[in-house]
Amino acid sequence: MGWTFYNSNGQRLSTASAINITNLDIDGATDIGADIVDADLFIIDDGAGGTNRKTAASRISTYIEGAFTAGAKVDLGSNLLVGNGGSTGIAISANGEVTMAAQPSVFALNSAYDNTVTGNGATATADLNTERYDQNGDFASDTFTAPVTGRYLVAGCITLGERTTAHTQSDFDISFSNSIVRFAHVPNNNGNVRYGCSGTAIIDMDAADTLTLTVRSTGESSDVQRMLGHPDTNDTFISVQLIA
Repeated sequence: MGWTFYNSNGQRLSTASAINITNLDIDGATDIGADIVDADLFIIDDGAGGTNRKTAASRISTYIEGAFTAGAKVDLGSNLLVGNGGSTGIAISANGEVTMAAQPSVFALNSAYDNTVTGNGATATADLNTERYDQNGDFASDTFTAPVTGRYLVAGCITLGERTTAHTQSDFDISFSNSIVRFAHVPNNNGNVRYGCSGTAIIDMDAADTLTLTVRSTGESSDVQRMLGHPDTNDTFISVQLIA
């Protein structure tokens, strides 16, 4: 024999007909009081055909994993935002552009001349006193410090002036904790007193490794060469970007 009774809200429950979802009242139920685990159970309408069954929570992760199999496409709407400690870490726009607000990215330059820095064998560290940008706060005191282990694209230039025909060579170094990448510049002694030493490399850095730009010129009778700098022309600069 079928049965009929009413819940506390006056809603009719009966074996004679299906129980409508609106008749369920879970607001007053006791909270699970713990994280969901694989063995926890959910109610599911099997195939949306009206047959209600139970399913373990473990099946949910299997279903989500299947959505990411080869050939599958996951549509996350017009924008995707990935959190980073309460702020946006990765943002993908509706048009597919990707921005990463905390990705290490630096451009710094020398804004004024530094006199008598090299020429007779002295090694000079690039004076990089002005930041165009420092996206993750990784640059200070002419030095880039890697926040994470990875591969960093580094480009830089030190422009020198006041050279004479006695000048024989300049070594431009990307100097980092484990090693250096050296670019040797040999002048043609055509009388040009201004010349740039530059180079680009992908550097393998560990977290907390540091990186600077240095230059060492030889052949002069003394350290007569000066390091050029200007806030608009970027004669001496560094650019660092984490790429992998």
